[in-house]
Amino acid sequence: MSLQVRKFDGKKKDKQNDGTEKEYTYVYDRIVLPWSRTGKDVAGAEVEGAIPTMPELLAFAQSNGWTTDFKIENGSPAGPSVAGFLIEGINAHLNRLSASEAMNTEEAAFEAAVQIYMKKRNCSRDEAVKKLGAAFGK
Repeated sequence: MSLQVRKFDGKKKDKQNDGTEKEYTYVYDRIVLPWSRTGKDVAGAEVEGAIPTMPELLAFAQSNGWTTDFKIENGSPAGPSVAGFLIEGINAHLNRLSASEAMNTEEAAFEAAVQIYMKKRNCSRDEAVKKLGAAFGK
């Protein structure tokens, strides 16, 4: 398949100094994958998505003036780079992974069950812990 970069409409609300909200509209580019379809693009065409190849992604990055490796100026990246995007994506994945691992424990399951029980039964934490403790071996 091939890389699909589509334009989409965006909206942003910004609170003004006088307390009112102002809405801004803008158009943005997005690489569309088959599992991230978002309806219709700015031209009104249905978005299908495609799986791009690495050469297509690199060509797209370079056509936008992005480098493949970091260019450092004054101790900071000089602009967007493929290496920077990979690092940001990998770090985001590692953060999600560690958060899900932290929530995948018996203690986290027990705490979630207590919170749900308290909400559904409108009871105190002590009552919920007492009721659910036996089910969790506590």
